[in-house]
Amino acid sequence: MSSQEEQQSDLDDQDRIELLRTMRRIREFESEMQVRFADGEVPGFLHLYIGEEAIAVGVEQALTENDYITSTHRGHGHCIARGLETDRMAAELYGKETGYCNGKGGSMHIADVDAGMLGANGIVAGGIPIATGAALSSKMRDSNEVAVSYFGDGALSQGAFHEAFNLAGLWNLPLVGIIENNQYGEMTGIEDHHPAESVDDLTVYGEPYGVNRVQVDGMDVEAVYSAASEAVERARAGKGPSLIECIAYRFEGHHEGDSEFYRDEDELNEWRQKDPIRTYPQELIDRSVLTESEYEEIEREIEAEIQDAVDFARQSDQPAPEAAYNGLYSDNVNANESSVPQSGDTEELTVREVISQTLGEEMEQNDRVFLQGIDVAGRGGTFNTLEGLAERFGEDRVRNTPISEVAIVGSGLGAAATGMRPVVEVMYSGFLGVAGDQLLNQVAKMRYMFGGKLDIPLTIRTQNTMGYEAAAQHSQALHNWIAAIPGIKVVCASTPADTKGLLKAAVRSDDPVMVFEHSGVYNRSGPVPTDEYVLPIGEAAVEREGEDVTVVATQVQLWNALEAAKRLESEGISVEVVNPRTIDPLDVETIAASARKTGRCVVVDDTPLSFGMQSELSSRISEEAFFDLDFPVQRIGIDDVPTPFSPPLEQEVVPDDEDIAETVRKLT
Repeated sequence: MSSQEEQQSDLDDQDRIELLRTMRRIREFESEMQVRFADGEVPGFLHLYIGEEAIAVGVEQALTENDYITSTHRGHGHCIARGLETDRMAAELYGKETGYCNGKGGSMHIADVDAGMLGANGIVAGGIPIATGAALSSKMRDSNEVAVSYFGDGALSQGAFHEAFNLAGLWNLPLVGIIENNQYGEMTGIEDHHPAESVDDLTVYGEPYGVNRVQVDGMDVEAVYSAASEAVERARAGKGPSLIECIAYRFEGHHEGDSEFYRDEDELNEWRQKDPIRTYPQELIDRSVLTESEYEEIEREIEAEIQDAVDFARQSDQPAPEAAYNGLYSDNVNANESSVPQSGDTEELTVREVISQTLGEEMEQNDRVFLQGIDVAGRGGTFNTLEGLAERFGEDRVRNTPISEVAIVGSGLGAAATGMRPVVEVMYSGFLGVAGDQLLNQVAKMRYMFGGKLDIPLTIRTQNTMGYEAAAQHSQALHNWIAAIPGIKVVCASTPADTKGLLKAAVRSDDPVMVFEHSGVYNRSGPVPTDEYVLPIGEAAVEREGEDVTVVATQVQLWNALEAAKRLESEGISVEVVNPRTIDPLDVETIAASARKTGRCVVVDDTPLSFGMQSELSSRISEEAFFDLDFPVQRIGIDDVPTPFSPPLEQEVVPDDEDIAETVRKLT
């Protein structure tokens, strides 16, 4: 026997009937939702899986309930094959509170974390890095789970696919990629998406990464099961990732309402002859696995089930309006409680030293904490902030990655969603844009879209840089950009003690936290508690008391503000300096209280003056303390140009302590 024949032979008649039953359930669910969408009952967009049922059913038959999957915008079939209940699925499509995501995800983002279903995804290839992270988590936890990512043929053109499979191949991860080749990428045929040399075998995209490659008839459920079983078995045995191309066809348009101008009836009719809902029942009847009457009974049972699911959705309540504000962050308060040092003892350390020491402490206390990023082992990262950790904890927990920001962040997200506590590093904040989708659409939104049912204990470290003649792409501050994305907490550590307290809070948080460091403060030293020390995320600090003017500043500008305040003291001007420490959530109360006290306020930051942090802070201060202010809030920041290279040009646009002092003098 061939290996595929051996796999097929382990299916008994009851298995085959269940395969048929599940395919029929998917078809009936999709057909009913199609009607309900046309009637206006189902809101939003609807992407149907009709024609591709054999893929999901065959693959899921090869998996265990402990394995993980990520899906696509066409994900209903994957969910039902996974075992999700059709009534709660229908309720989610209807936007009802009884849906799997309480109405926050809908058709394109349905998920059930408890079932290992890590989400349908509206971004093409968006789920592949997440599945890669789940596979990494499984390998690190030695739990023998396999991660499967379903994606369409169009995903092969996305960088996320290549970054993720390069990482999976490099690290020999238990990942199986399922290419659902339904002949179209949205409304364009595959021949216009891929070079002619690869159209006949899309698995060639995985060849450079050393993955096992298989092509199979995606309309033959037993053939899909066979191929998937072999790939899953390889993954469990530590033989690395596989890529399976399932050749199939979708009988409906890209989405409901698609005019389908791009194909004709002859093409549809040719593929309909291969429809698994037509061919597989007849095959089982011909093989005496079941009778026609038995199949008719299965059809009646499923039709009744789906009608009950629709009734459940119709009768379920709409979410209460206030539910729109639930589920963004976790209810874990432990990571947000301050830990007051008992002894009061301190040691003098630089910010650079504190980062390494703090992460070492967290890794020692929790073996689920690990580090990954470019050059994090060896030299300890570009700025040598992780010195000694690779030698101390080994390459499994201090993982050098390829230069692949999408894979770094996305796999960190997948690992965080499946039991680990990754601390990933993006070398410069200017490089965050490379991982834009994983940050904007995945990390920030998964918990909320999934109804608040997913913990994402992911810490992302990056650093702002100014004043080092590194030119525009390496010299910028982007904490204002990340803070504008609901769902990611944003920390700006400025002092050695703050760095310890906030970094510990970030690592212990069950929410994604972006920690912005600054190259200009790495060598700054100060007293750091030797005892356990955790600062709550969302609490500002008054770094210097004053009476005349409040200066609000973070990172290197905090140190400039303190220097300016010292100089102005000799001129008889008393400056209070407030350090927000956390940008989101923002401690408006502490900042506004200082502004009310002094009646004058200056906000300084390394973001641009237009649309930068200064504008948001000024607006909040004005809202809270307007009638107590003697002057409008003054803003200091980068002039509205990219940071130039030439030293005198850079010095012109980047604020310094004298700029702060001069602005304060104008208010007094």
